[in-house]
Amino acid sequence: MAIHYELYPNSGILAGTSYHPRPVAGQTVGPDELYERIATRTTLTAADMKAALSALAESIAGALGAGHRVHVEGLGYFSVSLGGDVQQDPAGHLQLHNACVRSVLFHPERTFLNRFRNVRLTRSRSGNHSSEDASDQDLMATARQLAASGSPFTAKQFRRACGLTPATAYRALRRLTENGMLRRSAIGNVALYVPVADERADSPNLL
Repeated sequence: MAIHYELYPNSGILAGTSYHPRPVAGQTVGPDELYERIATRTTLTAADMKAALSALAESIAGALGAGHRVHVEGLGYFSVSLGGDVQQDPAGHLQLHNACVRSVLFHPERTFLNRFRNVRLTRSRSGNHSSEDASDQDLMATARQLAASGSPFTAKQFRRACGLTPATAYRALRRLTENGMLRRSAIGNVALYVPVADERADSPNLL
């Protein structure tokens, strides 16, 4: 086993002067596969693991929702981060409006981190990593190839075709859409994209 990585230039004040390693995203291990992996290491069945992990998630959420921090032995600690708008009232007191749980934080414990001490790290040779410096013209060329059949494409198809990480693909699609180069629509929860220039070429009367 190995973790594949690629090197990316730093941003901000370190831009162009140094690089940092970033793991190349592999396949997502889904719940069914995870249940099977655990079942092979225990006397529990996959169905048992599904029920146990469901109960674990519910128990952690309940404890976090009550304001507690949760420690899962062998893994680490779960806690929540909060969000909202901090405003000052006429009397000068700070008030939090629109308070919400922004995210769930996970801090691994040392014993869990030690499991990665002997993991092999190898630099990726597949090129399956984010082309952070790709121009909008290059990205649009790929978008037009995806839409060449006349059908819109999904963010997942765009990400794979460009070799981008999910976060980078999302930023690129949002930028291209805001710049009027792509048009975004949706079917249910699935976002679809099509090059605007191609729409105009096919529909001369479209403004």
